[in-house]
Amino acid sequence: MVCSFTTIDKLGKTKEISLIMLENATGSLIITAYILFAIFSCAYSYRLLTRPGMSDNIRKDFISRHVQYVLIYISIWLPYLSLTYYTVYVCQIYLEFGSQMLTTAR
Repeated sequence: MVCSFTTIDKLGKTKEISLIMLENATGSLIITAYILFAIFSCAYSYRLLTRPGMSDNIRKDFISRHVQYVLIYISIWLPYLSLTYYTVYVCQIYLEFGSQMLTTAR
């Protein structure tokens, strides 16, 4: 609901191309950092669980569930990450060729 109320005034409006690039570059950097953090958390949890004190079944179950969670997380956010990178790429092309291209962002 918070996201809906904060973006109500933005529906159907266009922005400057530099603001679009900044928003998408920021989003892609944040999601990329979070995905890398999730991947490294798998390695860290595996390293912590290889210490003695837990049974092998519990250890394998925890690691497999954590890896499944990370893979599901990445598969859910990968389309958004692709869209942000694509938008930044399209904005770069627009900045290079300027008025030769047709776009809705002004």
